[in-house]
Amino acid sequence: MSSAHTTVLREALVSASMQGWRLAINSIAEGYMIPKRQIINEYDTSGRNGVHKIIEVIDPRWQSFGLFVPGGFDLLGWQTIIITPDMVGAKLAVFTAVDAKTKGYADLSDEQKNFAGLVLNAGGLPYRADLDEDERVKLTLLSRAGLASGKLEI
Repeated sequence: MSSAHTTVLREALVSASMQGWRLAINSIAEGYMIPKRQIINEYDTSGRNGVHKIIEVIDPRWQSFGLFVPGGFDLLGWQTIIITPDMVGAKLAVFTAVDAKTKGYADLSDEQKNFAGLVLNAGGLPYRADLDEDERVKLTLLSRAGLASGKLEI
């Protein structure tokens, strides 16, 4: 990323923040993921740059990182929109967040509850995803009252 690109991102974040928007940098990258490696030779260069290692890469895989890859924008988040009479019939995007829960990790952490509250206060929709008795996903919309009381359903 160039310094100009970094500057534009920083300025966009500041400007959006001043307008009440909540945005985050979507760090996108691609590269090889190396699950296994083996040192097959080490040699000393007698004081020149220390010890060098020859590494054999085993089973490298190409990996994409980031949200909505490919095509994800640099900044993702939401803004609060107040509906006005001239907007009736218009389609608006509403930020939606889903947190998957499994056995052993059934409760939202305090940070997750805080995030869900921020999403709700901004007009977004936070959900919790659990498996029901038949191993099917059940989505539960979280509510302000539920977050405050610890009962996370509407």
